Amino acid sequence: MLPNYELLLLNVSRNKRALSDYFGDSIGQHIIAEYIKRFGFVAKVYSGYVGDAKKVIKFEISEHNVPVIGFYCAADNIVTTLNLIKWIKKIYTDKKIVIGGPQAVAIDKKMFLENSIDYVIVGEGEIPMLKLMECIIDGYGELQEIPSLKYVKNNQMFINDIKGAIIHNLDNIPFPNFDNSLNSNFRKGKTIGLITGRGCPFNCAFCYEGANAKNVRYRSIDNVMKEIDYVRKHNSNLKIINIYDDTFTINRERLKKFCEGMKKRGLLWYCEGHVSYLNKNLDVLPMMKDGGLIGIQLGIESGSLKVLDKYNKCITPQEIISVVRSIKTAGINAICGNLIIGGAGESYDTLMETKEFGKKLIQAGRGILELSTVYFAPYPQTDMVLHPQNYEIEILKEAKDNCIETMRTVVIETAELSSEDIWRIKKEIDAEFEYEYIEQAKKITKDELLQGIIVNNMNADTNHTWKQAYSKIEHLSIFMEHLTVEEQEYSNEKYMLRSFNDYLYSEDSIKTNDLLFCGLEARVLFLANGKNTCKDIATRLMLDLNELEEIYKKLNQQCVVYLSEF
Repeated sequence: MLPNYELLLLNVSRNKRALSDYFGDSIGQHIIAEYIKRFGFVAKVYSGYVGDAKKVIKFEISEHNVPVIGFYCAADNIVTTLNLIKWIKKIYTDKKIVIGGPQAVAIDKKMFLENSIDYVIVGEGEIPMLKLMECIIDGYGELQEIPSLKYVKNNQMFINDIKGAIIHNLDNIPFPNFDNSLNSNFRKGKTIGLITGRGCPFNCAFCYEGANAKNVRYRSIDNVMKEIDYVRKHNSNLKIINIYDDTFTINRERLKKFCEGMKKRGLLWYCEGHVSYLNKNLDVLPMMKDGGLIGIQLGIESGSLKVLDKYNKCITPQEIISVVRSIKTAGINAICGNLIIGGAGESYDTLMETKEFGKKLIQAGRGILELSTVYFAPYPQTDMVLHPQNYEIEILKEAKDNCIETMRTVVIETAELSSEDIWRIKKEIDAEFEYEYIEQAKKITKDELLQGIIVNNMNADTNHTWKQAYSKIEHLSIFMEHLTVEEQEYSNEKYMLRSFNDYLYSEDSIKTNDLLFCGLEARVLFLANGKNTCKDIATRLMLDLNELEEIYKKLNQQCVVYLSEF
């Protein structure tokens, strides 16, 4: 039976929590599929749960006799991928297996032989995959001529030079095509991912991209907008673009043109930002906000200057705080970032610095900063993995080999901290951060609250840590249920309600677990029981109506009163 098409590309996971929009996009595989189509090869792409992928493989082989199967292989799905490959090779011995993705660089001869892998492509895959398909399907060319290819022959492993694998003009790379996807929901939701550039000029010691992808190139913004327009033509639900590039914000003129294009199209977007660049170019933030930016991810990593310097981040803790404050001032709705607990040169003192820094950061980003703690992840071919002694760490091979998800398990020790120390201190830091979120939530203003949860008059799917904190505070949990214009906009004829029930009142004060009001504000709050209109309260307290409106606005800004028509 001749094949109906030649290549099946898969991105699989057994962790259903990992099946995010980012995972499902599989942009790199879709670009490869469309690229090789230009030269007469047909490829299909599937992303999803590994149990479903097994059914897809069986169907595609039985119905279409696809001869080559390729896998995207990252740190968190490599074990699942290799297990699936072994299953394929037991049943379909003639199928050729190709691996790409970040973990491709780590696959050695032993892994080749133990898992029956045929080929590995390291780095960018369009040209190498095309040449490999020509070799496998058409019998054209030689394996040793294919750039960036790894393979084993006669029990010897060959690693070809990268020369010839790079596409320098990224506008020559095709857009992902809906027709190539075996996922019915591919790019059909309100959010899609986009890659607008490749490579990274930075050299962070822990980062795969900085260590393995130095050749920085960008697509033109005209080309990016054409892809967005192509997706919109097929997806009327599209509202948000998620930019996956590591270096998206570092070219001012390109960024300006992108903002203009997004504003023209009325779309919102997320991106990654470099603190070092943003700190020197804070004026781009209002432009980005005006262009539709709603969220930005920052590389934070530590609150210790010593550790940041070891990572080669080229930033200071104070610069990070300054950038977070500026992002908030610009009106951007969400910031996210990680702190690595137990990394380069880490000691008890550096972790205490990070703890105090994190609390200051939560204060600076009140309402919009999602700050997570993670463990160090030893990614292949990074400087920290190649030269751990330079970073005062020891990678615990047994712990690394037996962890399920990266950054979720302690896999190193430092010169001053055992793995148990790191594990224990992370728990302490997490508890203090959780407490700090609650304490800062108690101080939240209405403007801060709305900045973090409302985007374009819609409830945004952002800032879940803050929402969780609000839910634990009575006046905020009630206030958040009454955010409609009708319930917030002042009118003398509406009934005023306080957003708390558990309080202690005396003649001149009203006190809750978290708040204290005195004088006129306390008396207004006491009468804000839903039985009195604003006019009634003004009459009872012998206030001018304009004076009561000002008191309402102040209390409403503190999230303790709202209004009802009935």
